[in-house]
Amino acid sequence: LGEALAPLVPAAAAGVPALRLLLKGGSPPTREVAAAKVEAAGTEAAEAVPELLACAADGPTEVRVAALRALAAIGPRAPDAVPVAVRLFARDKTPVPVLSAAVDVLAKCGGRAQLEVVCKKRNAVEVRTRICEAFATGSLTEATRLWMIDQAEELAAAREKITTAVARSATNETVKSLVARTHVFKTVAPGEREQRYPNDYRKWVIRTLAEVNLKDVAAGETHRAVLQRLEYVAKNDASDELKGEAEAALAVLK
Repeated sequence: LGEALAPLVPAAAAGVPALRLLLKGGSPPTREVAAAKVEAAGTEAAEAVPELLACAADGPTEVRVAALRALAAIGPRAPDAVPVAVRLFARDKTPVPVLSAAVDVLAKCGGRAQLEVVCKKRNAVEVRTRICEAFATGSLTEATRLWMIDQAEELAAAREKITTAVARSATNETVKSLVARTHVFKTVAPGEREQRYPNDYRKWVIRTLAEVNLKDVAAGETHRAVLQRLEYVAKNDASDELKGEAEAALAVLK
């Protein structure tokens, strides 16, 4: 009966009592449909938070993802979702789709500070990409900006979002960190093997520098160092593509 009833319940405040019953006692497919209805209702369905929290904590992956998405749609009216999402990151073998949905909960339900903590964990690529997307708006700590800059080396799909976040909130230290990554080789400890930065990553770094308002955020010495470094790349880099990128950045920043 629940599976037949769920599609008929309106995705609005009027349907919340019925949706809560379906979330509590329905089959997994029914709970998934009910959670999607709550998501569509958004803040109007805040009364369903207790049932959504129960669905998110355990059970089939599809149900948990749907419940977390619904909690994220409810947003600040679901503050109790934050500790639930944090616990998902503390568990072993939490499915990647569940963690990705938990990122949205932290970002939208008041758990941004907790998100800055869990981002440092060894998360899957999909989860780290979602975290970078979540950080594209709002304030960032310097440590989180540096984390995002480092993530851009591997997460090509998230680079545009990372550029937006970093350029919007850059500091003098951020600019110095970016300049260091325009070099061919990474800074490594004595005795370690040399490691190269990929050229596509260095290209992204240069493009991101061009988006930063250096006059407002960089000290005079740092500003000069950026221009000098870009001039060097434009003249001497082995990659013609990187030379061109550096010339384009100089045209913007000078």
